[in-house]
Amino acid sequence: MHGIAAVDPPPPSKLRPELPGEFDLIIERALAKDKTRRYPSAKEMADALRSLRASITGAWSGIPIVYDTDLIDRSAPSFVGRESEMKKLDGLLQQAIEGTGRMVFITGEPGIGKTSLSDEFLRRARKHPLGLLISRGRRPTR
Repeated sequence: MHGIAAVDPPPPSKLRPELPGEFDLIIERALAKDKTRRYPSAKEMADALRSLRASITGAWSGIPIVYDTDLIDRSAPSFVGRESEMKKLDGLLQQAIEGTGRMVFITGEPGIGKTSLSDEFLRRARKHPLGLLISRGRRPTR
């Protein structure tokens, strides 16, 4: 927690040199420790990302970004229950849309449905009328 509050993360291009430097600037601004330096809204950050994506059409030959199409194109056939958890996540998403940042950790014992819950939430959030850019981080599989 101290590192999150006090240490600036390395720029993404340090870990993935093929990423454009402009992406580093967007991420640096989004993660700024000083709230006044951050994007005033998620929409403005999304606009910056869309603008960057539009500007790198053929000029950037880096590794393509892989989208979780499985989370966009289909719904979980057997997702049931978890209404209270989904309601809480929906409320936190609404707060983020309104400009109040949030970080959410979904924790628990193995096999209780954490991945299913987060996948279903992402499916629903990606259908939001504002056209939100939603992503997730995962440990690479070997």
